[in-house]
Amino acid sequence: MATRDVLRAAKAFVEQGWTQGVSARDAEGYPVGATYASATQFCVVGALERATMGDPLGYRRACDAQMYMRIALEERTHIDSPSVSNYNDKANRTKAEILSLFDEAILVAEKDGADK
Repeated sequence: MATRDVLRAAKAFVEQGWTQGVSARDAEGYPVGATYASATQFCVVGALERATMGDPLGYRRACDAQMYMRIALEERTHIDSPSVSNYNDKANRTKAEILSLFDEAILVAEKDGADK
C-alpha cells in the first residue's frame, strides 16, 4: 500500500468517527485498541495504525504516513517537529481540522512522489 493510500484510508476512518486522548474508542465511547473490531472512533495515530492493520510492513508504512502528517503540520503551525498526537488531542481541536490536515499531508506525499 502506498503511503498516500495509507493516508487516505486513515482519513476515511477518522471521517467515520474521531476521538481524542486515546487511539480509538468503541461505539459506546470506551477506549479500545485501534485494531479492535469494535473500534469506531480514531485519533490520527490510531487511524494510521488501523489503516495498516494486517500489512507486514504496516509499522513502517504508518511511520512514513505520520512523517507526511508532521510535514503538513509543520507548514500549518510553523513549529519544528510538531507532535501529531498533541495536535489531535488539543482542547477545542475539531474533526474538520484533522480531516483538513490529512488532505494537506496527502498533497505533500503526492508532491514528494511518495511510493511512485
